[in-house]
Amino acid sequence: MNPDSGLLGSSAFEEAKINEWISWAQLEWIPKMHVPLMQVLGKGQPDPSNKIYNEGLKVLKELAKVLNTNLEGKNFIVGDKISIADIYLASMFVLVFQTMFDEGFRGAMKNLTRWFKGFIDHQSVI
Repeated sequence: MNPDSGLLGSSAFEEAKINEWISWAQLEWIPKMHVPLMQVLGKGQPDPSNKIYNEGLKVLKELAKVLNTNLEGKNFIVGDKISIADIYLASMFVLVFQTMFDEGFRGAMKNLTRWFKGFIDHQSVI
């Protein structure tokens, strides 16, 4: 990646934070996201009681709170402009916002929802 793109942050500290959030997504978010998502897509273990989905969604919502807290008072995950962390994590949240995070949860996660909608609508990127 071209370092002049600014997507890696504006300092070594920002680059480290960006890498930290990408690692968080890879090690925490993605594995936990797949449990309820596979149920939604009909690819998971059959679960007529929805226990697998409900427990997986509960874990996913707890993880979403971590990012919501980080985004308090911020437009971007790291720094004051878009980074590869925003691009990477937003792509991980698309299916979740489309299928699992209802309006009630979105309303409770104001920072996360504002960031995601701004990113998807390109309002905070331009």
